[in-house]
Amino acid sequence: MSGSGAKGEHAKSVPLLKSIHDKRQEYAENKHDHMSETYRRLEFVRWLVTTGKLTEQIA
Repeated sequence: MSGSGAKGEHAKSVPLLKSIHDKRQEYAENKHDHMSETYRRLEFVRWLVTTGKLTEQIA
């Protein structure tokens, strides 16, 4: 009988583990998107400085 109880608890934990996995994956994707956005902004500012379009007098 204890075996069937363990199966019931396992069945409950599977959706929880999937939910945790999904949340972790969503967080990782959002973090990557944020880092990509930050990197693109930095590259744009570097381009502005390199081409002379942004100088200390303007900033």
